[in-house]
Amino acid sequence: MEASGFSRLFHNFENVVEPKECRKIGTVPGYLKGTMLRNGPGMFEIGEDKYQHWFDGLGFMQRYHFENGKMFYSARYLESEAYAQNMQAQRIVAGSFGTATFPDPCKTIFSKYFSTLMHEAPEKHDNANVAFTPVGDGLYACTETPYMYRIDLDTLKALGEVRNVYGNVGNLILKIFLVESFFIALMVVEIYCF
Repeated sequence: MEASGFSRLFHNFENVVEPKECRKIGTVPGYLKGTMLRNGPGMFEIGEDKYQHWFDGLGFMQRYHFENGKMFYSARYLESEAYAQNMQAQRIVAGSFGTATFPDPCKTIFSKYFSTLMHEAPEKHDNANVAFTPVGDGLYACTETPYMYRIDLDTLKALGEVRNVYGNVGNLILKIFLVESFFIALMVVEIYCF
């Protein structure tokens, strides 16, 4: 049964590797030539597991190509490390923005804060499901994390990952902010509690 309403936002899509000519109503202007790309979340259920937030869905790239008055459509999941790990396990093993991999109910509020925000995460978030950006002669799928994937414009195949785009300076600034925020919060709690 086809999903409807808001549930369509959490619907898994299928790869369309070979470009398919789209049925059209009316005419496509002959001068319209080129390719439009879209990037966004496209897979929300893996095995029995479901992502809990729309931002978490695995990256799904779509290509609309116009040529000689015709439009062709193709689409493909970004084969990131998160995608590969999830597919191999047939469940969600790479957590994301709103979906924790293995939540621990035994932790206190402060230990949850420390373990979630203060340590080096054992997993990276390379699910580049937000946008595309041209850099030099390449096209890259990207997100808010420092990982991007170079994409083949014609096939949507990932050609390789670019790691740590923002460098260690961005990571250091984030860690300093989090440490300062945590200790300021502790000081405020101490001041108001005693």
